[in-house]
Amino acid sequence: MLDCFNRKVVGWTIADHMRTGLVADALRMAAATRGGLDGAVSHSDHRAQYGSRVFTDLCSGLGVTRSITTPAAANGHPSPNEYERRHHTAKLTLAA
Repeated sequence: MLDCFNRKVVGWTIADHMRTGLVADALRMAAATRGGLDGAVSHSDHRAQYGSRVFTDLCSGLGVTRSITTPAAANGHPSPNEYERRHHTAKLTLAA
């Protein structure tokens, strides 16, 4: 987990797999490191572990709003990730 406001790594886990428990543990570590995540935005890609019931429920319990990257539209509008990058909006991003 990367806190994009202050550019610090606030949560991480290491394993030989990319299952839901791995990203959930990283989110819990981020909550502990920051003293809570109420109002944070978790921005991720379309991988299954980020859309799982376990991760969704954990985000809800911690007060985290989920945001999932979508490809840029054919009309040229930027993806949410690119929009956030351009406008330097504070958010909590999953570095996956």
